[in-house]
Amino acid sequence: MKSIYQEFNWRRVAQAMGFLLVLMLLAMVVTYLVNPNVQEATKAIMPRSSESFSAVSGTLGELRLYIVNNGFTVPLGMLIFALLPIPYLYLWQPIFTFIGPGVLYGLVARINLSLFPKLLLSTTSHNLVEMLAFATMMVILQPLNQWVCSFVWRHRTERSTTLVSELKQVLVRWFTIALPIFILAAVLETYIDTWLGGL
Repeated sequence: MKSIYQEFNWRRVAQAMGFLLVLMLLAMVVTYLVNPNVQEATKAIMPRSSESFSAVSGTLGELRLYIVNNGFTVPLGMLIFALLPIPYLYLWQPIFTFIGPGVLYGLVARINLSLFPKLLLSTTSHNLVEMLAFATMMVILQPLNQWVCSFVWRHRTERSTTLVSELKQVLVRWFTIALPIFILAAVLETYIDTWLGGL
């Protein structure tokens, strides 16, 4: 009997991750070429929860906030959007999540190219793992969103599963596959990337 990890469609995860990576690179290139207003662009890409993160003293507190935000709050928002009968609406959160770093890379490359390698060194590891986590959630939510759209727009289509079974599958895969990757990304961001940034 195959495990949940063996049954999971990792090829689709790789495709979703490639999609997010291309978006981030496009955001970086476009930002570098258009030379935007630095202050306005910085405000736009700063997370709204930055005050909460900066208010936390100690890396354990930061780690907890990263896990709660990226591992639970954002995926829950994606799940809610996946329950709406609008195809791929749940993708907007991961899309904008990785456009932000792309814009940041473009700004740094434009302002001070000598800082660019250090920025890459201190952010690449957690960005890639976080990208893997979001790509995994995208693949997890796709069947649910397809089921909802089929139920609303194609009433006569026979379905072999129920909404409850689809939700159960999403929750199981979220907590057994995606959440550990989110936790790994949080650990890298809190400890490893902070250390690399100080080199």
